[in-house]
Amino acid sequence: MNNKNSNTTIVVLIVVLVLTLLTLFGVIVWGIASHLGTLTDVFHHATSHKAEEETQVSVADDITTETVAEVTMEETPADVADALNYLAVNLGGMEASGEVPEMTLQEARDLIRDAADKKSDGSESLCAYLTGLLYWQGYGDVSSEEGRKIACGYFKKAAEGGLSDAMLIYARVSFLGEMEPAQRNVRDEAWEGGNAYLSYQEYQNYEEARKYFTGLLVADESFGVSDEVKAESAYTLGCMFLYGMCVDQDSKVAAKYFEQAAEYGFGGTETAIAVAGAVDGDGEKEDIVGGEAKYSVINFPEEEMQQAYASVKTALEKDNNTSAELMAELTDLMQAPTEPAGNETLYGLQDWLFYQSITDGKSVRDYLRKDYMSDTEKKAILDNLNANVDMIREKNPDANLAVVIIPNKEIVYEEYMPEYLAPANKKTRAEDLIEYLEANGCKAELIYTKDAMMEYKQGHQLYYRTDTHCNMKGAYVTLSAIMKLFGKDLDLNTAVFNSNQELYAGDLASGGKLQRTARYQTDFVYNLLPGEIPDEQKVDDGSVLIIGDSFSTFLDMMGIHFFRDDASRFMCPMVNAYDYSYNLAMEYLYPNRDVDYVVWECAERHLTRLKGTQ
Repeated sequence: MNNKNSNTTIVVLIVVLVLTLLTLFGVIVWGIASHLGTLTDVFHHATSHKAEEETQVSVADDITTETVAEVTMEETPADVADALNYLAVNLGGMEASGEVPEMTLQEARDLIRDAADKKSDGSESLCAYLTGLLYWQGYGDVSSEEGRKIACGYFKKAAEGGLSDAMLIYARVSFLGEMEPAQRNVRDEAWEGGNAYLSYQEYQNYEEARKYFTGLLVADESFGVSDEVKAESAYTLGCMFLYGMCVDQDSKVAAKYFEQAAEYGFGGTETAIAVAGAVDGDGEKEDIVGGEAKYSVINFPEEEMQQAYASVKTALEKDNNTSAELMAELTDLMQAPTEPAGNETLYGLQDWLFYQSITDGKSVRDYLRKDYMSDTEKKAILDNLNANVDMIREKNPDANLAVVIIPNKEIVYEEYMPEYLAPANKKTRAEDLIEYLEANGCKAELIYTKDAMMEYKQGHQLYYRTDTHCNMKGAYVTLSAIMKLFGKDLDLNTAVFNSNQELYAGDLASGGKLQRTARYQTDFVYNLLPGEIPDEQKVDDGSVLIIGDSFSTFLDMMGIHFFRDDASRFMCPMVNAYDYSYNLAMEYLYPNRDVDYVVWECAERHLTRLKGTQ
């Protein structure tokens, strides 16, 4: 009887122990899943060091190089170093028995980075994210400036792999961008080809931000995205649609997102909903529940790795304030009037702004290349140009008319245009017009500076980011085309400019349209140095009358210095003083001028003015 009772007691104890273990295992699994699904902010509050290039970088190219000199690192907090050492031991495939072997932070980082680049067992996204955190915080093998750029490459890699933590930080980075203006006053030899901003670090990409915020918003419960993150995502998407930030502006779509944000507990949506309700929109341009990316819950193979990930991430994320930065940005944005943003200013990538007015030319129409001129319009331009050539040659048989067309900014810098605006054809409206004019006996000389602009933009910034117009470098490209008429070759690569990075808000950002001063009111301003113009580039005998639009302002400022001795041989009035009519300007100006060339400078969006009337 006693043996039977003893056996029964043992069985009961075993059952209880098994149930306890199963319960404990379930709690651990649930805790790990919940932790990994919780999205946290990882920006460090210190943003004083910035890089000089865009975030679209190749992870392999920028990270695997072994030629970068090691730099002295700041002392790492003990908890961070210990966690990294522990994680590195596991990732390196070493047996950890007893104490964790001593390992420098750089050694731990290199092992994690190597795993991020080479592993394919489900841990590469985790390792990429941790590597990004390390470089972002300055624990890298390169300068802090380069480290930020490298970090964003790893964040993107981890986000593409479906790691929710990385998706949130990369979405925020892409929306916020990073810029630290630094006053510059340098000659052009300081220029680095292809880098448009000598002292800017830029990551802003609204399309990437929308992609990942949308994914976080529509993720199902198994993905573990918190209501707080969904609320932030919905509110940010609402702002993007309210202001047309690389999406087709629609206030009703914006209102739907704001309502979703309120449902998830986002405070302060009443004002946003009221602003959205005051703007026209049809609400049909966005499927409010549709996602744009493919996602999966990442299961990491080792419990130790998960634990190490949690401890390292927590240690590196101390004192973060990215969420506060994003909310401050969105709050400031809400102060900007929506009408100018929707009717005039088109938000592009890398903080470039474009013109979408339909009352002052139609730049976006030109960019889409769906609306070429009719043959009737082209014929009217042909007849008008030929008539003016005849008038000029009647007075001076050796004189001629040249038409210089300046391409729209949207065409020269189309890589910064939103993806939802896709050109239907390769040929621009100006190219289509010139093709017709040349085929039908146009007597005027036709010059379209697009090809020259496309060539020079590889090493120079030719348009202001926040203005519809060229800067002085872009105007110099046009001036070069005009000077060829007099046998002079000007090369932007050898011209000497004074370069100043200063507070400058162009016509797309000024007048209170955009309140975010740090982002949209700082740009490079270039000034040609007349004393550096070579003598052989100056005209000794020749004269020109340039009638231009607002793009001719810099032509007037620079051109006078290329005509030696007699300043009266160069004149550059604006057509807007003559009711925007080239013919009316000719009627008032030409009878009193005896010039070798009359030049009509015309922005591409105003080609119809070549008919002689507005």
